[in-house]
Amino acid sequence: CEVKADYTSSCLAVDDLVTQISVWYDYKCKISIGGALSCWGSNGWWQLDVPAWIGSVLQVTAWMAHTCAIRADNNNVECWGSNQYGEINVPSDLGAVTQISTRWYHTCAIKTDGTLRCWWNNQFGEKNVPSDLGTVIDVSAGQSHTCAIKTNWSLKCWGYNYFGQLNIPS
Repeated sequence: CEVKADYTSSCLAVDDLVTQISVWYDYKCKISIGGALSCWGSNGWWQLDVPAWIGSVLQVTAWMAHTCAIRADNNNVECWGSNQYGEINVPSDLGAVTQISTRWYHTCAIKTDGTLRCWWNNQFGEKNVPSDLGTVIDVSAGQSHTCAIKTNWSLKCWGYNYFGQLNIPS
């Protein structure tokens, strides 16, 4: 195929058109236009083994030894791969979500009502959502801390601060 200067091409299949990608050191996952999820690279923890029943997905997040995605049919979170520390155990009462982010010690998701829920490990307080957080529009889980953008566009971070990662510049 030839990609033209305006980035158009006439030979791309639907599965080649990508809406999102999530990358970790030795593996990657992509969502194609139709919602099909595929992962490739190292599969030492079965993190590439997308469950056949998952169907179309809206978002994927890849991290070291496990992968999580939001299903398109019900907006529920599904995780697979290593469960050495309980990292793929999605809370049964989580319900529908609009966004998910996972990293080393925890996973966070924005519920459809805009509230944030985090689970898994809490070694540094990274899953302790501040009681005054309110509703959020974006979340990013760090290795041992979390940051969220509130509906007033302000940023709030919590968890481990050894390197000053919670000190938001003005």
